Amino acid sequence: DHAVTDVRRAARFGRARALRRAALAPRAGGCDPPRARPEHGCGTGAAARPRPLLVLGGLCFGMAFFSKQPAILDFLITLCFIGVATFTESGSFRRTVKALSLLISGFCLIFFAIVLYFYMNNSLREFYFWSWVYNIKYYIPVSSFIDKITAALWFISPKSFLRENIYLLILFVVGTFMAVVKFFSRTEKAGMAALIEPYFIAWGLAAYAGACLGGKTCGHYFIMILPPFCLVGGRCISGLFTILDSETKSLSDISRKYLKVFIVAAIALQLTLPVIYYAFKRNVAGFYLKGAGAVQGTLPKPFDELAAYIRDRSDKKEMIFVWGAYPEIYEAADRRPASRYITCDCLTGHIPWANSAPDIDTSKCIIPGSWKALMGDLKKNKPLYIIDTSPGAYRAFGKYPIVKFKDLFDFMNERYMLDKEFYDEYGNLSFRVFKRN
Repeated sequence: DHAVTDVRRAARFGRARALRRAALAPRAGGCDPPRARPEHGCGTGAAARPRPLLVLGGLCFGMAFFSKQPAILDFLITLCFIGVATFTESGSFRRTVKALSLLISGFCLIFFAIVLYFYMNNSLREFYFWSWVYNIKYYIPVSSFIDKITAALWFISPKSFLRENIYLLILFVVGTFMAVVKFFSRTEKAGMAALIEPYFIAWGLAAYAGACLGGKTCGHYFIMILPPFCLVGGRCISGLFTILDSETKSLSDISRKYLKVFIVAAIALQLTLPVIYYAFKRNVAGFYLKGAGAVQGTLPKPFDELAAYIRDRSDKKEMIFVWGAYPEIYEAADRRPASRYITCDCLTGHIPWANSAPDIDTSKCIIPGSWKALMGDLKKNKPLYIIDTSPGAYRAFGKYPIVKFKDLFDFMNERYMLDKEFYDEYGNLSFRVFKRN
C-alpha cells in the first residue's frame, strides 16, 4: 500500500523524506513502531511515557495543599488516577511507578522548600504547630460530625455553597450523569481518555468532602471544588451543543454560533449572580474588592470615623493594637500592628462560627504561649493606641471584654487612658480607643 509505494518512490528518486514516511507508516494492527513496545502494547504510549508536566502538576498540588490542607484529598485522587490510567494503558509497572514518582517529586519539592524557609527563619516549630497541631487538636475537633454533615448536605443548610450556587450543582450533576453513561457504554478497553471524566467526578467529590471537613459553609472554603465542578459542568454544556447541532440543522452555521454564544453567556451570568449579589449586598464588601483607600468615607459610620481619627492623630510610624477580630482597622487607619496577632482569636480560644455562642467557654482552645508572646510584643512596640472592639460585639468578641484578661487589663491600666468612644447610628457603643500615657 502507501508504505510500499513510498519505498518504491524512495528507491527511484532517492528521497530521504519518503523513506522517513515509510518508516513511520502504521503497520497491521494499528501499532505505531516508534511508540509501540512489548511492555505497553499497541497504544498511543501517552500514559506509558510520563511527561515532565507531571512534576509541574505535583508542584501545583503542593501549593494547593499548603494553601488549604484538605487539598491533600485532591492529590490522592490524582495519584490513583495517574496510577490506574498509566498501568491500564501501558501494562508496565515500571512506567506506572515512574509516573507516580514524578508527580510525588513535584509535591515534595514544594514541601521541602517551605520547610527549609521556616527552618532558615528559626520558625520550624511554629510552622509545625500552626500547619498541623492547631488543625488536628483545636480547629477540626471543635466542629461536631453533625456540623460537617450539615455543611455537606446542601438541602439541609440554607447557607451551603451549592444551595447558593444551584446552577453549578445542576451542571455538575447532569455532567456526571452524561459521563457515567458514556463510560459504561464504551466498547473499547478503558484507557487514559476513558478514565479522564470519571477522574474529574472523583476529584470533585473529594474536593467537596475536603471543603466540608471544617463544618463551615463560607464560600471561600469551597474554592477548591470549582475546577472539577466546572470541568464536569463543561461536559454538560458540550453535550448540549451536540444536541443543538443535531436539532438546528436548518439554521446557518453563523446562527448556530450566535446561539451557542448566547447560551454560554446566559450560563456564565447565572453562575456569577451569587458573587455579584454578595459584592453589592453590603458596602463593606467594597473594602475587600478595592482596598481601604478606595472606600474611605463609604464604610459603616463608626468604622470610618475610627479609622479617620487614628490617621489624623498619629504619625505613620506609630503602631496600634486592635483587641478583637477586626484587622481591617489596621489597613483603613494605615497603621502597623504592634503585635503578631492581627486578630485575637487564638488569645481567647474563639474559633469563628464554631464556638461563637455567648454560653460556650472557649478557654480550653487558647493557644499555649500566646499570651506571653502578646505581652512581649506590646511591651516592646508600645502602641500609641489600643482599640477595644468588644463593646460592639464585632465578630463574637462581645463575650471577650478586656477586663476578663488580667495581663492585658493590668498592662493597659498602668500605661493607657480612655481617649475616645465611638457609637453607631443607633447610639450603641461600638469602639473604645485607649491612648498611651
